[in-house]
Amino acid sequence: MLFLSFSFTSIKDVDLIKHGRNKFFLSHYSHRVWNGSHKGVIHLYGHSHGSIEDLNKSMDVGIDVAYKKFGEFRPFHINEILDIMSKKIIEKVDHHE
Repeated sequence: MLFLSFSFTSIKDVDLIKHGRNKFFLSHYSHRVWNGSHKGVIHLYGHSHGSIEDLNKSMDVGIDVAYKKFGEFRPFHINEILDIMSKKIIEKVDHHE
C-alpha cells in the first residue's frame, strides 16, 4: 500500500499566488470579478463541475472538466492552463480599467 506524506502550510478560502510572471486568484467557487481581474490575473476554480461558462481569464480546473477536454480524469498541468489563458481576452465587466 502506498502512503503519501505531505503537510499544509495554510488553509484559505481564496488565495492570490504568483507563478513566474503570472498571478493566479484561487478559489473553490467561481467569481465574476476577482482581485486583479481587470489586470489579467487568472482565476482558477472548481465546484461547478463544468456547468457554468468561464468568464474572462477564469477557468474551471476540476478533473471532470479535464475529462471533457482530454478524455481522462486528471489535474490540469500549469502549461495547459497558461496555453488556454493566452487565447482569452480581458473584457470589462465592472467599473475598473
